[in-house]
Amino acid sequence: EHDLSGALKVFNDDNTALDERLRRSARVFILLVGGDKTGARVEAEKALSLVEARLRERPDDLDALVQASWAYLGLGRTDEAIAMATRAADLLPVEKDALVGPITLLNLAEIECRSGKTTEPMAILRRLLSIAAGSQVSVPTLRINPMWDPIRKDPGFQQLLTMKEHVGP
Repeated sequence: EHDLSGALKVFNDDNTALDERLRRSARVFILLVGGDKTGARVEAEKALSLVEARLRERPDDLDALVQASWAYLGLGRTDEAIAMATRAADLLPVEKDALVGPITLLNLAEIECRSGKTTEPMAILRRLLSIAAGSQVSVPTLRINPMWDPIRKDPGFQQLLTMKEHVGP
């Protein structure tokens, strides 16, 4: 069982060491993965204005794009969530950055998964498993990470769990 309340406490309003935009976005993420859509919506409303303000200042801010994708998802605006996550992944693809590229690509897979898509996140996960992206995604983490619960029983996802992943350069 996952400790939802413990995770939320880390990102509470008293934690002033963390940027409010990050704190709110993290809470949206935690609440969505924990299945609390109502709580996620409340946090997403608070996060979105902060994130949109940041994007007006810096339209190519990867962190803000990722945070916006979760805020939109928390508000049930899946098309906008996917668009923001896609924009982040396109700005810094794996071919240009082997460290951050997999992070933005994994975020897109997570947003697609949580938006009710099946084929798209599995294609991204297959791609990530075929490159050296072990710090972001691996077969063992796919087995236990609650992020993937919406597609866990899909035969294609089960097949991913049998893949031999790429390790090393």
